[in-house]
Amino acid sequence: MVAAIGVEQGWGGAQLSGLYHSINVESGTAISARHKEEAGWGANAGVHIKLPMIAPGDELWLQATYTKGDLALQTQGYPRGWNLSNVSGGITKGWVLPDYDAVIVNGSDKLPTAWSAIAAFQHNWNAQWATHVEASYLNVKYPSAVTRAAVSSQLGATNWNEWRVGLGTDWKPVKNLLIGLELYYTRLDQKAPLNANGRAFTGAGTGVPFKKNINTYEGVFRIQRDF
Repeated sequence: MVAAIGVEQGWGGAQLSGLYHSINVESGTAISARHKEEAGWGANAGVHIKLPMIAPGDELWLQATYTKGDLALQTQGYPRGWNLSNVSGGITKGWVLPDYDAVIVNGSDKLPTAWSAIAAFQHNWNAQWATHVEASYLNVKYPSAVTRAAVSSQLGATNWNEWRVGLGTDWKPVKNLLIGLELYYTRLDQKAPLNANGRAFTGAGTGVPFKKNINTYEGVFRIQRDF
């Protein structure tokens, strides 16, 4: 459930929204065993500012989001590391651990919190060329009851944060045809989960090492034709 209020004027626009997220919590593990409906929630604020004094069509976007018990909203449905797999293209990336909207510990629901901030700017060089740059930060934190050894060793849930920057350029040689190139850099910083003995997990014996820091580079080439 989402509720939003916004305004659009000559200078740009702004929006404030809130959401309610129903979590169906069910567990039969050694950690706990019960079924319950839990409530996750979040708030978002954003603004976009037109900058015609730089160039016609130039615009700046700013957005911030806070959630409790709704990580999918923050990660767009992807796990940490923007859906990196343990092994991609034969190159070992390291462990990418699962995330949870809720964890039951000793009969009590524990919900992770997350906050993010995004900034983006687009500059139009002329009618055919435009460049955009963006940067974002996401921070995810679980309650201490979830990250302690007895729970972390079973679920692998840990605190983490992610930086992401991107740069792209679009070319419109003719009407309704766009050719674009985008480059992205992502850095994932994640804490190691604890083993049952309280020691930090290293991935030893699994064939895939655990890496606290993972750097990823991504390129996208796009040709779009509108009819």
